[in-house]
Amino acid sequence: KSVTGEASSTKQLQKQRGGANFTLGSGASKSGEGHQPQAQDSEETQPAGRSRSLPPNARRPGKFVGQKPATPPEAADELAKPSQPQQRGPGGNCSGFVSARSRRAKEAAETAIRDGRVFSVSGPYPWIREFLRRRGWVEKLLPRQAGPGGARRRRRRRAAAAVDEVDDDDEDDVIDDGDGAVEGGEIDEENRPTEDDKGIHGLMSHMIKNTEPTLIWTLHLSQVNYQGLRRDQLLNHFARAGCLTTKSGLCQSLRQLPWFESGTSDSFFPRCYVLSSDEDRAEFVDDFRQTACMSLLRLVGEAGVHDVAHEPGTTDLQASPVKSGAKGGKKKITPNIQFDNPDAVGESPVPRSVLETAIKQCERLLRFKNHDDLDGWDSSQGVLKHTEWNAFLQSYYRVAHRGCQIADCDSGVRSRCRDLCQRLRVEFPQFDIDGCRSVWLLKPGGRSRGRGIACVSTLEAVEAALSGQSVTVESSKLVVQKYIERPLLVHRTKFDIRQWFLVTDFNPLTVWWYRHCYVRFCSQHFTMNDFNEAVHLSNNSIQHKYNNTAGRHSDLPAGNIWHSDSFKAHLVKIGKPKVFDDVIRPGMLRAIVSCLLCGQDHVDMRKNCFELYGADFMISDGYQPWLLEINSSPTMAPSTDVTTQLCRCVQEDVLKVVIDRRQDRQSDTGGFELAFRQPTVDAPACGGADLSLQGRRLSRPSRGSIGAAAMSADAAGGHRRLPPLSGDVGDEARRSRRRRRERRRAADEEVPGCAAERLQTRSVGGGGARQQGDRSVRSLRFPGPWR
Repeated sequence: KSVTGEASSTKQLQKQRGGANFTLGSGASKSGEGHQPQAQDSEETQPAGRSRSLPPNARRPGKFVGQKPATPPEAADELAKPSQPQQRGPGGNCSGFVSARSRRAKEAAETAIRDGRVFSVSGPYPWIREFLRRRGWVEKLLPRQAGPGGARRRRRRRAAAAVDEVDDDDEDDVIDDGDGAVEGGEIDEENRPTEDDKGIHGLMSHMIKNTEPTLIWTLHLSQVNYQGLRRDQLLNHFARAGCLTTKSGLCQSLRQLPWFESGTSDSFFPRCYVLSSDEDRAEFVDDFRQTACMSLLRLVGEAGVHDVAHEPGTTDLQASPVKSGAKGGKKKITPNIQFDNPDAVGESPVPRSVLETAIKQCERLLRFKNHDDLDGWDSSQGVLKHTEWNAFLQSYYRVAHRGCQIADCDSGVRSRCRDLCQRLRVEFPQFDIDGCRSVWLLKPGGRSRGRGIACVSTLEAVEAALSGQSVTVESSKLVVQKYIERPLLVHRTKFDIRQWFLVTDFNPLTVWWYRHCYVRFCSQHFTMNDFNEAVHLSNNSIQHKYNNTAGRHSDLPAGNIWHSDSFKAHLVKIGKPKVFDDVIRPGMLRAIVSCLLCGQDHVDMRKNCFELYGADFMISDGYQPWLLEINSSPTMAPSTDVTTQLCRCVQEDVLKVVIDRRQDRQSDTGGFELAFRQPTVDAPACGGADLSLQGRRLSRPSRGSIGAAAMSADAAGGHRRLPPLSGDVGDEARRSRRRRRERRRAADEEVPGCAAERLQTRSVGGGGARQQGDRSVRSLRFPGPWR
């Protein structure tokens, strides 16, 4: 009865659909005798709860027998196309359609396993997945895991997408606190391919579920069992790279630069200190005080540096803030930026003794720098006490931050300060970028995208941050870095550069440099009178929250992102056509190579590992690049048209270097060029004498052993009573005693009087003769091992 009911329901369904939706099988007559019509491939024909592209037994692992010919890469795109309608089998099922699709999936899976073209992608990398599938690779989809907080993150992302906000994922470096986009191997629905479980890619992934992927591309290293990797598996991360990708690690690694190069990192990396170290904290306090003294000399000797930095050919026009409101459906903030210098109305001038103190400290610093204090100079002379330094800093704050004047500051004092500034500029490479405000950046370690960064200009603010009063971060992860107060501006706007580079090996060190980069602008005009993040932090995750300031130059992009070609065109326009290729680009490459050399010994030098890094650089007003930080897993979010184009190209070019170049050394590498390769150093052969010592340890026999009993009996001069033995050991001992007695009897017979001589030797007193007799007796009685 059930079979009859199913057949009748099938016929009714066929009548409802009509003859227009059916086709005849190959070789069938128009009358359709002996053939069943076949339905077109549509979602309505499939039962609910099962994908139309999966066969009924697709959940069982397939068995591959034999070798199939390789599938060309251009045929990979044909796998995702729907197949032509096939002939229906008895009962109206789509066995022909299912078998054809399964056959194609099986052939592609077998070819991928044979050629080692199985990959896994975890994270927001849809272009990596697309490029690998074009090359004939098959993806092994990772299972969905409902990690802690996964649903909460998905709700937050859907809410952000509802208001059309930009993804807050601008710098995806290795995050210690687990604030990444993907945690613990979790794959959100937004990061999975469109045809994961319902298309042919899901079917192929099920067929290769027991195969280890050859290429693994993840967002964080913690998502991979690093210790369980095979030697031939490719991974897009290096282990123990925190010495480069963390703020504290980079700061400490660059201190080893004098071991690799002649010079220090002060020429490309702003001074940085780890506040969790007592030694670093004391050095920072000294550096802050010395910077305040040099800044006071610049305020007096070099007039005009106290004002806001400008680019050549621009005028100081104060921006008028616009009213906040919705623009294009995006709710943004219009900050109220203070551009005017502070007025010291009603305040008394600072005494001249403060300036004299700064001059003496700078002269003392120059003597120490030139080693003039080694002979005939008291090192304790001119050292200020803690209370004296506090009084000096308070007076300096009044001059630098509130605009107070210095009393009795004549032309002679100004000339003296100017000469000292010239001498300090020669000895200290960062003198020009220090400015006059002594501003520092507090950066929490383990965070990215500009989160938690604060500008401070007083020593008390740093001490408050350490005590947890103003910045809620762990002091063990807090670093302080000198702020570049004289940056290069483009139409009165601050910017930085994101530069990509690829490391394919750390032994020997191999660095690939990407030809293109992009420039990130702030949304507000630059000023040192306001420490708003919209003015000083150019991260896209921060700037997308603010409206661009009114009166902004028309050349600046609305999305605050420039291509490197646009930046070069701007340099040509201001009369610096060769600065980028002759100064900026070589300076950035030198800084990156120096950092990698310093951290080379700390990184795990596993073969078949590679990693794409994103370095952030700031350009000073002297067109010199300064490295800020190095990010692991840089963002590939298509936030603007420029980043959409560049991020897509750089991911494809990474695969060209990592995969295509392995098979053909002359293949195209896209935008990457080999910038540095460390020469291979062979281990020197040892040509000296072999000083190794071989042997075995000699131990003293224990009291209950056979040797101890024999030695004690021999020393007493009597007969030996050995402990009874049993088994094979006892038999061997008895045979050994019998052989010794026979040898002793034969010796007495061959040499007459030997026994009497032996007894006489035993009775002789004295040390030397007695010892010699004992040795002779022992050599006769105990031949072999006891000799």
